[in-house]
Amino acid sequence: ASVQAAYKEWRDAVDSGDAKKVIGLYDDDAILLATLENKPLLTDDERLAYFTKLAKKKVKVIPQEEHIRFEGRDIAIND
Repeated sequence: ASVQAAYKEWRDAVDSGDAKKVIGLYDDDAILLATLENKPLLTDDERLAYFTKLAKKKVKVIPQEEHIRFEGRDIAIND
């Protein structure tokens, strides 16, 4: 899948309010630098708690701009 398609899948998962659907998109060893947290989220449990909290607030993702860059062959960053 393209980076844009993966980002759309993530936005749709967050907008659905299904935290398990969101964390299913992360590798087991993913590091989430969450916007509303003061520390990196390193485990599925931490990511699940974070996205569950967002779901309760009915947060919707509204993209403003995309800044996609590639770091090697297997890593794409959209910040």
